[in-house]
Amino acid sequence: MMKDADLYAVFAAYCRTQSFFSGGGVLCALSGGVDSVVLLHLLKRLSDEQNFPLHALHVNHMLRGANAERDESFCRSLCASLAVPFTAVQVPVGEYAARHRVGEEEAGRTLRYAAFLSFCRSHPAFDCVCVAHHQDDLAETVLFRLARGCGTRGMTPLLPSRCLANGVRLVRPLLQVSKKALLAYAQQHALTYVYDETNDQTNYARNLIRAQVMPALVQVNRGAVEHIAAYSALAAEDEAYFSGFVQSFLKRYPGPGYPCSALLRLHDAVNSRILGTLYQKVCGEYPSLVH
Repeated sequence: MMKDADLYAVFAAYCRTQSFFSGGGVLCALSGGVDSVVLLHLLKRLSDEQNFPLHALHVNHMLRGANAERDESFCRSLCASLAVPFTAVQVPVGEYAARHRVGEEEAGRTLRYAAFLSFCRSHPAFDCVCVAHHQDDLAETVLFRLARGCGTRGMTPLLPSRCLANGVRLVRPLLQVSKKALLAYAQQHALTYVYDETNDQTNYARNLIRAQVMPALVQVNRGAVEHIAAYSALAAEDEAYFSGFVQSFLKRYPGPGYPCSALLRLHDAVNSRILGTLYQKVCGEYPSLVH
């Protein structure tokens, strides 16, 4: 079992090497589940050491009745006990999903990220949003995308950091940490948390992967989660190289036309990416495998 000092050291070192925090305020997305509770606890320790402003934001999706109210109340009390400023926002996920004809998962994600950006716009000192995606989430997302059909571009679904909008960055400081390590940390610190009962509903694809597929893979190899995450990191390196090659090629031929002879001299792994990039410029999205 990873010791407390080890986990905090891994977390702090990862934040440092990735240059996550530049001195501005940090907003922690707090659902009340074990992942985000541990993230908030770690961020509080780091903020005490590095003296950056820390604030927690809870987004109530208004889908689970009394349990949703319970989660919001729990998060408020937790932040009070840690002396972390707290804000709760209620968003009508069900109404949004029906109006825009999307699933509740997609609607929830859209409204959550809108709430993050709204807070940062209202508090310009905060330029970083931390979410609690961890190593198991990364592995599950890779499998989800493989099942739906994607190339190596889709094997890098959760980046350590990316721009949300207007200088606000989304940061994932737990990507190197397993769910098992997070649970152990919570136990060592006697951290309490809430459980979202919808996680048990296997009609959601990701829940099904988490409940049935991942345990089966771990039976095949105990290091399955770590190996899938490592593969994702390697795919990210490959995609960075190919992306550079694609941009170099397109700069040589400013368009609007591109010589087919030059494309045909390239390996399929390269010219398919060039065509995909051109398709994205015209259609607004990168083509899937079927295209």
